[in-house]
Amino acid sequence: MQNAVEDVVHRRHGILLYFQLQHDVLRTVTDLKNVFPDVTFSEVDAWFTRFRSGNNDIVTPVVFNEGAPGMADIPVHLKRKITENVGYTEQKALLTVNSTFREILKADRRIFKEIAVRHGMNGISLLFRVETVGVKESKFFKKSEGSEIHNGNIVTVSTHPYYVEAWNQLAKVLSKDFIKVNEWVIDVEKEQQDRELFLLEMKKCLASLKNKIHVEVLEASLKTNEDVVAVLEAIKVGSIRKSTLNTDEKDGPLRLDDSLQLSPHLSSMKEAKWSRVILDIPLSYMTHLARFAAEIYNLDLEDLMEYKNKIIAAPNFKYGTLYGTYLREDVLTALQPFQQENNIDETVGSWPHASLADHKVIFKLERSILMPVILDPTSQNYKRTAIHCFFKAGIEASDVVTKLEETFPATTAQEVTSWFNRFKKGNLEIGEQISINASGIIIDSSIVLKREIQDSGVADDQPPARVNPADVKREVEEDGTRPNNQQLVFRSNPMQQTKGGFQLNQSPPIVQRFQDQAPMIPMHRFPFPIPMFTNGWQRPMMPPFLPTDVGSLHQQGHFHIDGGSAWNWPPNRVHVMGEMQLPVPRNTPPIAKLPVERNIEGNVGNSLSVSIRLDVDCVTLQLKRPDDSQTTMDFTKRAGNRCEIDITGTPTNIVRNWYIAEALREFKKILRFNGMRFTSLAITSAEDERDRVAFMEIIGKTFQKLTEKLYVYELEIDVNKKSEMFPILEKVHVGPLKRFSLSGRSDINERIYLEDTPSLALHLPHLRFLHWPNLENDIPLQYLTDLISYQGHQRTISRAQAALYKNKICQSEQFVESIIYGNISEDLVATLKPFDQPEPYDTSIGSWVTTDRHTIRIYFKFDPNALQFQKSTFKIR
Repeated sequence: MQNAVEDVVHRRHGILLYFQLQHDVLRTVTDLKNVFPDVTFSEVDAWFTRFRSGNNDIVTPVVFNEGAPGMADIPVHLKRKITENVGYTEQKALLTVNSTFREILKADRRIFKEIAVRHGMNGISLLFRVETVGVKESKFFKKSEGSEIHNGNIVTVSTHPYYVEAWNQLAKVLSKDFIKVNEWVIDVEKEQQDRELFLLEMKKCLASLKNKIHVEVLEASLKTNEDVVAVLEAIKVGSIRKSTLNTDEKDGPLRLDDSLQLSPHLSSMKEAKWSRVILDIPLSYMTHLARFAAEIYNLDLEDLMEYKNKIIAAPNFKYGTLYGTYLREDVLTALQPFQQENNIDETVGSWPHASLADHKVIFKLERSILMPVILDPTSQNYKRTAIHCFFKAGIEASDVVTKLEETFPATTAQEVTSWFNRFKKGNLEIGEQISINASGIIIDSSIVLKREIQDSGVADDQPPARVNPADVKREVEEDGTRPNNQQLVFRSNPMQQTKGGFQLNQSPPIVQRFQDQAPMIPMHRFPFPIPMFTNGWQRPMMPPFLPTDVGSLHQQGHFHIDGGSAWNWPPNRVHVMGEMQLPVPRNTPPIAKLPVERNIEGNVGNSLSVSIRLDVDCVTLQLKRPDDSQTTMDFTKRAGNRCEIDITGTPTNIVRNWYIAEALREFKKILRFNGMRFTSLAITSAEDERDRVAFMEIIGKTFQKLTEKLYVYELEIDVNKKSEMFPILEKVHVGPLKRFSLSGRSDINERIYLEDTPSLALHLPHLRFLHWPNLENDIPLQYLTDLISYQGHQRTISRAQAALYKNKICQSEQFVESIIYGNISEDLVATLKPFDQPEPYDTSIGSWVTTDRHTIRIYFKFDPNALQFQKSTFKIR
């Protein structure tokens, strides 16, 4: 009898836990059947109905009658009517209700979890994720005549273009009656040469459909406003809950009169993330949206004022981001009255939320107007959340009182103990409709914990996240043991200047290294302030607030602050991402700048820094020696196919030869010096120079004709197409190359793949710095985790890649910074959780603490165009 009672209690506790974790009834029934085989949909649904009313009593039984007439008694023809007139989520739930529903839905195959059509450089992928069947993918490839279609192992050939075949196949599916699509993705690469033909065929296909499509989540990367209108007009009004749209439209904004369906669609949406769409639509049409982001064509101040008044009263509002051009003073006037959040930055303010107790709406003016909802840091629910963090960290109740006494002076040990006792029983409710899940993260996604509880050592009421931003100094040796300043001083001069050229001096240089300096980590590109440190490893000015992933804390160390109390941190943090547990190494990171390779085949040999640059009618060849002396040769184009040669310290000389040929003749001599080591090699050009194609073509041929590979430590290449870098990389030894910078035109219509050339894949594991932000690449992030510094434009980033990359850089001893450009979604950033939040009003910034004794905190910041990471170092005693 006792066991039966315990089973009932555990059963109800399990149902309550699943409700608190925001799982649906179907997921709850499926999971609990593993423990309680007799649990039913009706039972769980009855308990969920009670919990939704705010009554979490699990002692008093709920009343439900399994024997009463129900779904099984509904005639088949009515069941079909039901399946035809409910959405994707409801259809999915019907699969578990009754066998007849399952048979109908499986036979129809009209429940699509996802339909995705992606147009890449190599072809088109058409993916169907069917709820009752599984995943089916077809691929369409361009051929010289017609196309080739791959359906699994079956390959067929068509005389029609590949984009026509793809849309014809998709049209057959979309033309079915009563189909339900949970998520529809349309993704076409900006650089794809058939992009306009693909989108034209898309519009033809959608216009031919007899019925509107039921789509609940729409994600589309298109070109023009006309494309957006075509997609929206093909979708059933009222079905879209969430939409993410991107365009390249620059000619004009999207207006309501562009389509009669635009206003009805907007009114039924809950989220509209249109950050790359320019809108000329009043903000009054957006006040019901829980999440909204877009570029506003003409920001009207009265319209902004009305929008503000509506969102602070809307119970479901989470955040709004308004991009556009505005005058800060005018916007601040329109947002009055508000409470200024601090005395430092007048562009940060807040309003109390009219519908949600203990919440307020923060605003911050940057290049956009950012307005998220946060939990008020002075509220009782915020205090209780902090108590839960301390409870998970194993801190005594009396110590918690001490830590909270400045912000919440009325807190008593008895109160804290009472909350601790509640948490020990598994009851994580801390306030009305607010609870905490098992990982210590508040379920209400609108809540943003303040980064720190104010420490008594903070002066002048200055917010901790804004105290003294400055560069951070580091002192480490390249092997992690002794300081190193990375300066190279050479006593020899490997190249002696002669008239009209250079002569090799075979005397090897001697390298001297100073041991009393430490370099600075480059902080200029990171957009938010970091606390200041002086004289190498020092204590930070204040403790970071306990992170939201406090569930991973096990043992406690002590973090002492002058004027403050001891903050507890674990001696060994483990970051959990899915099922992976990656312990973080404790060694201090190496310096940001590596020394020149000293052991290339035994000796440094002769070392030289060389750059060649094409400007307007001139090629400049510059050589810099280890003693910082340098020689510059200018080869200037003159009339009559002549070249004027100007060498530092020598008279001007004119020869009868094409200026590029003459410059590259001298460049070829330098490359062919036996035993030469290049500390840096730069090949660049002015973007619009008319001789650029010929210049790079001859450069490529020069490298192809080299009989020996070059020893290069740092390589910089400026390209108009990726093939220009291949002959250069092929002639550089694998291993010595540590820094590689590749720049190009911002409109270059190519993408870099790992398999483009064998040398790229071979060089990548040895690189420490890789910067190619202007060229899009399709290299998985796991190949880039060993880099100290990385800047690149990733075409696609999967959630698994983002999670793995985060774990790897937290492990890495040498990682310093990275900027990943691309289409960054909030769903992708969600894979980086759990993380601390340094700025309470900015949900796009987070950080992790990765080691104990010398604490490494990795910060990240995201916007729709980039995801940035930066390492900062703290001293713990």
